[in-house]
Amino acid sequence: MPFLFRLDREANITLHFANGRVKCEPHESLTGFYDGQCYRNYTWDDDHGPPTEENKVAVKAAFEHVYGLIRDEGPFDGVLGFSQGSSCLSGFLIHHETPPAQEELFKFAILFSTSGIPEWDTDGKDLGMIRIPTLHVCGEADKEWVEDSKAVVGRCENAAETAELIVHKDGHAVPKDRPTVDAIIRGIKRLVERADVR
Repeated sequence: MPFLFRLDREANITLHFANGRVKCEPHESLTGFYDGQCYRNYTWDDDHGPPTEENKVAVKAAFEHVYGLIRDEGPFDGVLGFSQGSSCLSGFLIHHETPPAQEELFKFAILFSTSGIPEWDTDGKDLGMIRIPTLHVCGEADKEWVEDSKAVVGRCENAAETAELIVHKDGHAVPKDRPTVDAIIRGIKRLVERADVR
């Protein structure tokens, strides 16, 4: 991903990579781009349907996995995800803010091509909102998930001030063309400023 090599140089961001919990086949968008082992955070029987009890157990385990990564390998200023990684992080941030809200675990989040939010009403509680500054990036040609990606912005508290949405012309992929990468880098710099990361 071209922008990853520019993050350290232009935005002073160093990345720490973590895999999901479950081995899986790569998404078709990764064909020819990445040939290594792929992982997902959880399984979901119907990507667009309501969760089964098995789905709920899998997502809860994924959230616990994120808590474990923070505990064992953190702390981290921010978090970045793509596709189901963004979905898991969106759900995780909302879950973490569900009353009683707890101390913030990150200062910002970068969410690429979010494929839905794994959330559901638990025990009648009102679900939380994402309270940290966010940058959302999605492709207008991603017919399956573009609206879900945009919808996550609506789950951000004070979204007009804390959330930014960048929509590019491609599909369910991290953009590689120079103008879009430039726009993302500028968006990340603004995000870091909103998050007041020092």
